Order: sequence, then structure tokens, then C-alpha cells
Amino acid sequence: MISRHINPEVANALQNNIPVVALESTIITHGMPYPENLKMVLEVEEIIRDNHAVPATIAVVDGVVKIGLSKDVVRSLSENNAVNAWVSSLNAASNILSLIFKPPLLVVETPK
Repeated sequence: MISRHINPEVANALQNNIPVVALESTIITHGMPYPENLKMVLEVEEIIRDNHAVPATIAVVDGVVKIGLSKDVVRSLSENNAVNAWVSSLNAASNILSLIFKPPLLVVETPK
């Protein structure tokens, strides 16, 4: 079984049918340099909250799939650009979620 931790804010949103937006962690860990990566993820999460949804940044940290990261974890990942904490693509993020949650997922990709 996959070891996982769901942030309480994300769990509450899922239980109460509040929209949840899954975000991958690659851009934090090795897509942008520090401190731009930290600033970017905090801004994106704020935009999601401003639009009445809950952000759920996904990362594998110390072998545990974390769904919804605390600011401390985001800060640590962004400062260290930790290679051991990553999800390599939106497909990987949605695949992990589909293993954990049985309802169908709607994955929306932004145009490239």
C-alpha cells in the first residue's frame, strides 16, 4: 500500500465537496531557483484560495505521498530543491490521486 498523508484542509474540502486543485511539486523542487520558487507556489496557492478552492500541492517526501503541503514543507522543499521530494508530471500527480481516491478525477491542464 502507498503510504500517504492528506493535509487536514484538503481532507475537509474533499469531505465537504469544496473544490480541490492538485498542484505538482516539480517546479518547487527543481523547476525554478530559490526564492522565486517559494514566492511562486505561495502566490498560486493564494490565487486558488481567493477563488474558493483548496490547493493540494503533491510531493513525495521521505517516501510518503503528501497531498496538501504545509508552508514549512513548501519552504523546506524550495530552499533545498530536494530531489527526494517530487512528482514528475501532472499525469503522475493525477495517477497518485486516482490510486488514493476512487471517484473520477477531473484533471485540467493549462495550455502550453
